[in-house]
Formats: sequence, C-alpha cells, structure tokens
Amino acid sequence: MSGRAPKVLILGKEDRAFLAVVRSFGRQGARVHLAWTPPDSLARHSKYVARVHDDVPPHSPHDDAWKGAFVALCERERFDLVIPTNDATIIPLQTHRAELEPHARLYLIPDEAFEIAFDKGRTYALAESVGVPLPTQQVLSLPIAPDAIDPSWYPLVLKPQASFTLDDLQHKHFVRKVKGSEDLAEQLAFFAGEREVIVQRHFHGTGAGVELLAVDGEVLVALSHLRIHERRKGGADSYRTTLPLRPDMLDAAARMVQALRYTGVVMFELKVNLETGEWVLIEINGRFWASLPLCLHAGADFPWWLYQALVEGRRDFPRDYRVGVYCRNWGRDLVWLKENFQAPAAERVPLGALLREIGPMLRGRESSDTFVLDDPRPGLEDLRRLGVRAVHRVRRGVRQRLERVPAVRRAQAARAHAALAKAQRVLFVCKGNICRSPFAEAWARRLAGDGAEVSSAGYHPKRNRPCPAEGVDAAAGMGVDLGAHRSRIVDEAMVRAADVVFTFDQENRRTVLARFPFARQRTFWIGALAEEGTVEIGDPFGGTVDDFRRTYDAIRRALDAGFARRGTTARRAAAGTDSSAAGVPGPSES
Repeated sequence: MSGRAPKVLILGKEDRAFLAVVRSFGRQGARVHLAWTPPDSLARHSKYVARVHDDVPPHSPHDDAWKGAFVALCERERFDLVIPTNDATIIPLQTHRAELEPHARLYLIPDEAFEIAFDKGRTYALAESVGVPLPTQQVLSLPIAPDAIDPSWYPLVLKPQASFTLDDLQHKHFVRKVKGSEDLAEQLAFFAGEREVIVQRHFHGTGAGVELLAVDGEVLVALSHLRIHERRKGGADSYRTTLPLRPDMLDAAARMVQALRYTGVVMFELKVNLETGEWVLIEINGRFWASLPLCLHAGADFPWWLYQALVEGRRDFPRDYRVGVYCRNWGRDLVWLKENFQAPAAERVPLGALLREIGPMLRGRESSDTFVLDDPRPGLEDLRRLGVRAVHRVRRGVRQRLERVPAVRRAQAARAHAALAKAQRVLFVCKGNICRSPFAEAWARRLAGDGAEVSSAGYHPKRNRPCPAEGVDAAAGMGVDLGAHRSRIVDEAMVRAADVVFTFDQENRRTVLARFPFARQRTFWIGALAEEGTVEIGDPFGGTVDDFRRTYDAIRRALDAGFARRGTTARRAAAGTDSSAAGVPGPSES
C-alpha cells in the first residue's frame, strides 16, 4: 500500500450495519466513499465519509446504465476495495462479477457459497448434511390446501426460498408467522407466483447469533450474541448483548463454513431455548449483519479485519472480545417498548426487568447503534429525528382530542366530502410518493371509474423510486399491485390542475401549503372522509407489512366513504335535473 491510506467504496443504506462499516474504516484512517446510498441515510452525516457518489444509478434489470456508471467510478477512483453491505447491493455485483471484477477489487463471497447462503432451501440442505440442528420443517408445492399441514404444527412460519431476486431488488419476500389454520390462506397469498414455500414448526426460543470471519473455510474470528429485545411479530432486534461462544454452536458454524470453503464475513442466525439449552439454525446472513455495532463495541472489528484479510493477507486476529456488553437501537427500542406495554400481561417484560437494564448503561457497558463519541453527528441526527417525531405525536394528540368533538369532526368531514363530490381531478400527496399516496391513487381510481382523473405525487426530491417491499406486499394482500409504481415529484402545475388535494399527515399538509399557498382552500385531510377516527394517517415507511396493512386499511375506509358519498351526491344531482326537466321543483328551487 506504500503507506498511503486505504480507499474504499461502501454500498448500502442500513443505518446499523452500513454505518458501522463506515466507522470501522474511518477509524483506521481510510478514505471512505459511498454510493447506492439513499438521501436520508444517517451514514451521510458521519465525519468519516469523504465523498458520496450520487451519480451512479441503481441497478435495473432493464437498463445497463448503472453498470457503465459503476465501472467508470471504479476506474476513476481506483478503490482498494468495494464493499456492498446489503442484499440490494450484493446481488447485482455478485451476478455481474465477471464483468465488474476486472475494474475493481470487490468484496464478494464465493459463488457457490452465495448460491447456498442466499437460498434458504439450499442452506437447510447443507445444514442437515453436516449435522446442524434445524426446526421441524417441510417444503410444500403451491398452491396448498389449509388442511395440508398437521394442526399440531401451529404456530408456524412460512418462508420464501430467497428474500430478494435480481429482477426485483426493492421487493423483499418476508417470513410470515401463522398462528392457526384460519390465518393460513391469508398469509399464503403473499407467496402468489412462487412454486414452493418452506413451512417450519415454531421453535420456542430467543434469537441469537454466531458471527464469523473466515478465509477458505477456516474460521479466523468468532463472536456470539443474544437478543434482549425482540419484536413480538418478528424483525430485527433493538437491544442485544455479547455472550461467551458455545463450543457446539461454533463447531456447527465452522462445519458449514468449511463445507462452503467460505471467505468473508457471515452471521449464523439461531434460536436458543434458554431453559433447555437446545437451539436451531434459522438462516445464514452472507453479509454484514444488523448487530454489527455491538461487535465493534465488544472489540471485534469485523469490517477492518475483513479488509486486512482480503487485501493485506493477514490471518492472525484477536480471538477475545468483551462479553456482557450491550448495544441498543434507540428508535427501534422505543417501538419495542410501546409494543411491550401493549402486550398481554403474561407476555410482557415486567417494569422491574426493564429498570435493571439501566445497569449496563451506568457501568459504561452499553453503546448505541448510531451515537458514538468519536462520530457524534449521525447519532445527533437520529436524536433530532426522534425528537421531531415526538413533537408530531404531541401535536397529533391535541388534534385528535379536538377531533373527538362531534361538531369539529362533522365540519371537517362535510368540507372534505363537498370538495370530493364536485372534483374532476383528484391529487394525493404524501412525502415520497412510495407508500401512502400510490395506494390511495390506485384505490381511488378503482372507485372512481371514469368519473374522475386521479393522480399522486410526493415532495421528496427523488423521482422513479419504487414502493418499499413491505408496501407492495401489504397492497397485494388487498388486491392492489404497486410493483410497477415509481415516484413522481409534485409541482405547481399538478396542484393547479387538481380540483382537490388530499394529504395524509401534518408534515404533508404543512409542506404542500408552504409551497403552494394558492391551494389552501382545496387541500384536505384524506382521513376526514372517514367521518370517524383521526384525520391524520401516518407514514408506514420503515415499518412492517402489518404497519403498511393498517395504513392502507385506513386509506381504504376513508376513500370508500368519500366515493360512496360522492355517488349519492351525483345521483341526487341527476334526480334534481330530471325533476326540473319535468316541471317539478328541484332541491335548490323554492
């Protein structure tokens, strides 16, 4: 390296693993560049970022422009290593590695390891072949009848073969939890178009992980962690701690790594029954994992050690790490706390146990996913966003109390209904035009038929963004296809052309009225159409499929009520016209 600082290009968006990789290299003096990074990524606030390349278009299965721009960037900057950190950045590079590797050193795992690690069915087949414990499971061809599964298996989980495909990197295929046979058909609907589904019997346990760095199948570094706060409906944890390595878990992971001749970082996601000690493999993450900030806090610098192994040929790394340290994600933990206090008493973590969690913080053994002293700006920005959301919740609470006053609610509904009843051009505006307004547009177009021109847009300054995978899944469950939608940016011409503009939350309304003050008299809350409940429908972005489903159901109820009233108004107007033509006084005549 001739003594010069390493230069790396890091790709991704996730504010835990992605930010942790940025910090790992920055602390070693590396020049860190970013690409394929969304505008709202906290990593952009890091002092360790030297440059962000927004001129590289995202991968597209229909346009190779991304490939040319990526190659040009790599040849111009001559990075020592290019590191994709999430599935949406790994899969395109892995798929096109033969074309791209002549132009840059890419961190990609061996092709066979990729094919197995990113395919759950093949992962489980390998695990079984080397004696790694798995949940009781079967692979069923679709479609299947609700009675095809033994009733004793419930609750169970349905899993896709792969979370992402190259053709649709924005659409994640989620694991579905099924409580009973009565819920099976609804959850199977999310696997429409698939040939098979993996059915696993529920294993009672707590999430855990064994993280490794390996070269040619030899384990160089290993660490183990346990989830402390897990969302009841699944998803990433918000609070976790490091544990001593269990020899049986490490041995099982090592056998799989050796069988794959694996080179790179990998996390084996497990479930452990803390009462019996039994455990099973859930899946392999052949990439950096969400709990990576905990590893750095514990002294296991996986990103930098990966670089040293690949670029510098180093093989001797520290084997010890700090056990009993904790790491918390503030935003996700607030969601967990809310869900915990809303849970049934038997399933709730008691207040006393929560108060004891202050201990690690006071002893300096707890860190944050986003806030660190040597790079405080991402954490401060995270806090600012949490504060903004808190202020909005307070304002929303005041508004909701006012809306409980019948006269106030009736007046809001009457104005919104009157505006929709006479509108020929309806515009829905939310922040990004990727979550709420596209669904509202699709649902309203279904209700309006040829009776109105319906459109949607957002004010986030980024065009052609797809809907989040969670939103596509939730909409599909309601018979709406958002897979082809791409975002538009609202402009003055759109607003001037609209007879009525519907917004979803306070930020939407405030932004629209600030930019287009002439539209004040024709801008309304979409929620007012429902005539009951709050007028504000919050943004589900970043939430689960269930969060999107609840949001879309609120939009559907509002539009159903609005267009039903619109139809009644139209029929009355037609009846009045017919009466007048017959010489009978109409409703407006005295």
